[in-house]
Amino acid sequence: MVLIKKQNNKTNVSIQLLRFLLCFWVVIIHCTYVKPKYKKYMFRGFHVPTFIFIAFYFYYPLLSKRNIIKIISRFQRLLIPYLLWPIIQLIILHLSLKKFKFGVMNFINQLSLKKIYLQILIGTQIYGIFWFQFNLIFLSLFFTIVSFMFKKSFLIILQFIGIISLYLRASQLDYYFFISFSKYISANLASLIELIPNAAIGCSLSHINFLIKIKNIPNYYKFMLALFAFIFFKYDIFLHLNGYRYTDVFLHMVMSIILFTLFGCIDLDKLKCMKPIINQLSGFTGGIYCIHLIIKNLLIKNFEFFNNGNNKTYFFSILIYILSYFICFIGYKLFENHNLKYLFI
Repeated sequence: MVLIKKQNNKTNVSIQLLRFLLCFWVVIIHCTYVKPKYKKYMFRGFHVPTFIFIAFYFYYPLLSKRNIIKIISRFQRLLIPYLLWPIIQLIILHLSLKKFKFGVMNFINQLSLKKIYLQILIGTQIYGIFWFQFNLIFLSLFFTIVSFMFKKSFLIILQFIGIISLYLRASQLDYYFFISFSKYISANLASLIELIPNAAIGCSLSHINFLIKIKNIPNYYKFMLALFAFIFFKYDIFLHLNGYRYTDVFLHMVMSIILFTLFGCIDLDKLKCMKPIINQLSGFTGGIYCIHLIIKNLLIKNFEFFNNGNNKTYFFSILIYILSYFICFIGYKLFENHNLKYLFI
């Protein structure tokens, strides 16, 4: 993912900071044992819906202008890591095994045509966390088709689709429809319905230049937003619905807007010393998401230190994030003038 821009082409530092925090949140959930008393907060699941919200907020200008060159570039950024990282992670992990022959045979066994087909089709079987990339690619393609088909009225169509998705969630029709499918298919396809409302709202707020409008809101409103965020983290206010990944769509919708607004109205441009730091920290969140589980497995398989409980600490997550960051940084520098750079950003 590239840096997020304001309309004046400056990097939106506040939203970059939010992206960094959301990415680190994902790493903690995947790589740390969270004590039961903290699970209520860490597993709220606000991170992915907010990522979707952010992605489509900044994709909307390309859709509204139908900028074909930049739209193609976006799909390159999404498809290259989606297609290559699952194979790369299998090769790396199996070649890292102490018994090379066993690693090669195991690798060949895992590369069945069915697994390759499912990985490409819905982002599962070989590298399960790429269900998110599948959702992002599918929704980007779907929204792009709607944009070119309906032109001036496409945003209304997207909003209508978002409302239909909310209805399917509230009525549980999506849950009972997908329950007959295998867990891989049901979870990856049903999550599309669970995330469409956030994508539609992201586009809708982008249409009115929401970040520009909230730039100078009073500080007491910022405090109120922070208070709302605290309440939604701490208390169960919305009805919990049966579903597959991000089931509480109404909660996630509201919280994504709150987080986006809270960070969006914080003017970090005045802190000139912080801007380059935040931009560096958030520059490779896409790549870090793609490889953090590869790094985790490599550390556990090859270092005894991480096999005795040290692979469950917050330090372990921080280490994985740092290692993933530097690998992405180096990879980007090596392929800066090649499309393979999209593996790391």
